[in-house]
Amino acid sequence: MEEMKMFFLLIYWVWCFSHENISYLFFFILSSTLLQFIAG
Repeated sequence: MEEMKMFFLLIYWVWCFSHENISYLFFFILSSTLLQFIAG
């Protein structure tokens, strides 16, 4: 549950921060999610 909350917050923050760079946003989210998943 907490991971989902953080994930949503991350998406929202990045989307607001770089609304123009959709591809970069997607890559950032994917990499962050992967890193979090691998870390535990």
